Amino acid sequence: MVTATFSADGKLLMSDSRDKKVRLWRVNIKQKIATLSGRVDSVPVVAVSPVAQLIARGSRDKTIKIW
Repeated sequence: MVTATFSADGKLLMSDSRDKKVRLWRVNIKQKIATLSGRVDSVPVVAVSPVAQLIARGSRDKTIKIW
């Protein structure tokens, strides 16, 4: 894992790793609920919108992937 970010309500955790995937975890049940891919060259930045509807991932090539 390179970085991790909690949602505003603390119910979700987004983790970013060297395998070029972002994983979404439900904190209360300690379970992975999604694996997202699609980034190319990572930087340690992952963010979630305040209402947990969008996840954004930054890249060294100056692009942002939004799920």
